[in-house]
Amino acid sequence: MRWLAVMLLAFSAEIAQADELVRRKPGLWELRWYSNDVKASQSPLKQNPARMCIDTTTDETLAALYDACDPPLFFAFYSPQFTRELVCEAAVADFKTISRAKITFAGDAAYRIEVRTRLEPALKGEGEYSGGREGKWLGACPADMRPGDLIVGDEPKINILEELAKPAQ
Repeated sequence: MRWLAVMLLAFSAEIAQADELVRRKPGLWELRWYSNDVKASQSPLKQNPARMCIDTTTDETLAALYDACDPPLFFAFYSPQFTRELVCEAAVADFKTISRAKITFAGDAAYRIEVRTRLEPALKGEGEYSGGREGKWLGACPADMRPGDLIVGDEPKINILEELAKPAQ
């Protein structure tokens, strides 16, 4: 679950680095994920949002995870929407993911990401994923949170930057 959360955060941060895009306000963000074509309002994850404290460095660090991706196959920006397609090679030979994401901004304090990912070849019979995330700025980070801190539901707080710095297991 942590790996998926980190990768979803990284994918959305990478998309959000284009110069033309509205930058997310630094501070505390509420994140709600949904998947498998379940509408965000009906998803069980809608009832259990995550909170993340971000700053510019956090977003740039997450974006760096996608340096291994090929240049975008598709790029379109029509304010306030942005669409991008990425092809990423996995560490396993002959495996790739092709993801297309659309971000819609509401100023710098809210956004919605819709993602469709195709796995080539399919893993365990699953070849496609669709879902997304909604983000809403809540204000300044509380005193007990620092940039990179992520709290998902009732789980203990983790720091994404520290998790990324750990050696792979």
